[in-house]
Amino acid sequence: MQLRVMSEDDVQRIHDATLTVLERSGIWILDMTEEVRQLLQKHGCTIEQDRVRFPKKLVEECLRQLPSRDEPGFYYHKRGLKQGESRLYLIGNAYYIYDYEKGAHRDCEESDIENKLLILDSTRHFEGDWCNLVCHSERHGGGAPITFATPADALNFVRRWSERRAGRDYPRKSALNLSSEQGRLARLAQMLIQPPAEAMKVRAIMGEARGIFLNPLSPLQIKAWDAQRIVEVAKSKERYRWIMPCPEVMLGLTGPVTLAGSLVQNNAEVLAVGCLAQMAGPGAMVIYGCVSAAADLRSGAVSHGNFETALFDAAAVQMADHYGMPTRISPGNTSAREPGVRAAVESAIGLYMGIAAGGNIITTGLLDSTLMISYEHLVLLDEIVTLIKQTTGGLGIDAESLALEVIDQEGRPSSNYVSSEHTVRNMKRDIYYSDFVGRIEASYQDWYEKAHTRVKEVLSAKCPDPQLQKDLEAKLAAVGARLKENDTTWRTGEGEWWKYYIQDLC
Repeated sequence: MQLRVMSEDDVQRIHDATLTVLERSGIWILDMTEEVRQLLQKHGCTIEQDRVRFPKKLVEECLRQLPSRDEPGFYYHKRGLKQGESRLYLIGNAYYIYDYEKGAHRDCEESDIENKLLILDSTRHFEGDWCNLVCHSERHGGGAPITFATPADALNFVRRWSERRAGRDYPRKSALNLSSEQGRLARLAQMLIQPPAEAMKVRAIMGEARGIFLNPLSPLQIKAWDAQRIVEVAKSKERYRWIMPCPEVMLGLTGPVTLAGSLVQNNAEVLAVGCLAQMAGPGAMVIYGCVSAAADLRSGAVSHGNFETALFDAAAVQMADHYGMPTRISPGNTSAREPGVRAAVESAIGLYMGIAAGGNIITTGLLDSTLMISYEHLVLLDEIVTLIKQTTGGLGIDAESLALEVIDQEGRPSSNYVSSEHTVRNMKRDIYYSDFVGRIEASYQDWYEKAHTRVKEVLSAKCPDPQLQKDLEAKLAAVGARLKENDTTWRTGEGEWWKYYIQDLC
């Protein structure tokens, strides 16, 4: 099942209007490099100072050069970004964290970085972390980046990371906030709680990928630096080349106040980037981004929690599907400033729209229109997404689900459906048994109280199995000895640096 908010005729009208904008209004690339200028002119664009106009035929030709979305081509994913497949990520710049026990928000601190990653690792649906916690020390001074002055400091990080995840199915996910040194130590820790051969695969595809995120400057501008990077990535020899333009059109402020008008502008900004990428390197993956949102013109503030923002995201997915492009959208980021009814409702409706529409990369999970993080809210969203995916998956209409045989057997007075083999076999096929919904006692507990209990369990977790802890201690001792012996190789991160430190475990 896939939600459609526009007819095919509507999609075509948006496309035709976009071609008109690109040919008539154009895109501004201020102070573009000579390489970019020559590339655009070579392919038939007209340039007046920094204003670039794209002929309609050129845009159509570039769209035909886009690669199949079914093939691997994004970041470290070996899978494609097929139509209708949704994956969740946390993204943004969070300045505050909601302290649930105190009932108030506070500035983010460095210690929150590891806790945030542990919560995300414990979820089922968040596949990666691109959320930068802007810590108090960065904003107000007086802080220093986390460093590892001695091998003992490094080993303590490895110990803390591995002990909090050992014995649990917590796959390590991509993380933005970790420094290079922290990222390497986290990878080393993961090798202690997974079979080394399996854990070492984590870098297998990274060396074959190169890509960029960028936000066009609405209305209709691309920074010269971004334009140059688009060309460089598209021309690169890496197997996986991806470019992700994500316009941030603010309806009525940096774009038309109408949904259709701003959708045309969002579309034009994405296609301009896509055209430049295909001119430089035909076949480069372009991911159709949209972090555009409704604005409250009474205050000038952007509101990611508005239901119209979710509608806009769904329309953007439909445009991308029209071109065969994978998508990145941001529904479900609530405008609420604390966990509660408003936060849950805005996030649930936004995520339903985004998942039902078939958005591929869904970046979500923050409060206060992406300025605040709440661990309890992340835990709740993880559960809500399970419920949403259960209901947006559609009905399975096959012989087993039609249940003609069991109806024939039990469709009579004094039936016994509850103990039939068909019920036992299929009871979890179409219905998800959640502790958050239904009519069991646990479902009547406050959702955020239940989520807070889960947060405390995750953050206080220790290795649950004494034998596993003993084995882990032996591995930590071996790695610690290697760190004392060589405190340089892991810091450089060159080549297969980790092999030196785990050689006693293989």
